[in-house]
Amino acid sequence: MSQLPISEHLSEVFHKLPEGIDPNIAVLLVLSLEDDARGPVSPAQQKWIEEIRAKYCLDDSEAVKKFIGNRFTHMLPDQKKSSLGKYYSPTGAIRLVRALLKGILNPSDLVLDICVGCGAFAFEFAGNEFYGFDIDPVAVQILKKMGFKLMVEMDSLACVDRARFDIPEDKRVVIVGNPPYNDRTSKNRRKSKSQVHAPMDARVDNQDSGVAFMRAYFLLKPRAVAVLHPLTYLLKPTLYGRLANFGYRLETCVIFSSRAFATHGSNAFPFAAALWLPRDLAAFEAGREHDSL
Repeated sequence: MSQLPISEHLSEVFHKLPEGIDPNIAVLLVLSLEDDARGPVSPAQQKWIEEIRAKYCLDDSEAVKKFIGNRFTHMLPDQKKSSLGKYYSPTGAIRLVRALLKGILNPSDLVLDICVGCGAFAFEFAGNEFYGFDIDPVAVQILKKMGFKLMVEMDSLACVDRARFDIPEDKRVVIVGNPPYNDRTSKNRRKSKSQVHAPMDARVDNQDSGVAFMRAYFLLKPRAVAVLHPLTYLLKPTLYGRLANFGYRLETCVIFSSRAFATHGSNAFPFAAALWLPRDLAAFEAGREHDSL
């Protein structure tokens, strides 16, 4: 009997992980099916690999990589959620972010994602130099295995500084991403075993990690910030106030339902693909501080 194309059946592969196999490690194993560059594996992992090899053929490695980048975290059941992030980044929303940058993003710009996860944005912006950072060491391994070289394991919020991210002060940067927006004391956070947080940079510190990431984006002085975030960041004065006076303003946004993330039955709420630009472009280009609001 001929083998099934694995790129068309990845949902099944990941939904039927045997007990004892970490889902992140399973991703690395699937990515390694195309070669023999695997490290030592347990008997359970080896058995799973043999079953995959017997049933499937790796017919399209690029399709496998894009599936992992865009949908892997969505496919995991709640009890197997990893620290890669609670919600995957839907392809349509990522393309909205790309569209918002039309006329702004230049081929020479550095594209930066400081909570890169499994690299969904890295695929969309592959034409630019792309830097990705993530606190999860396995996520970084996955990205490197998928061929992205400029990926670094780092707690991005511990110290927000261009030098720490190895970005020259005169380099034009555009920031993209889908920052985690959960309360840092939430159930999903507490269940994460691999994330160990250093104290946050005092300039970005906030109980809502999404607000902390937004502040970090602005401190890195990008030419533009095009990211996904809850619409409440724009509607609630208390939340918006935490983003004010960082020198950026909302230029435009596209609103869509959180159902696009195919979450686990929670109530839908409005999400935004939002473009933030320097409030005073002349001051930004001259390197001057922005006036306070």
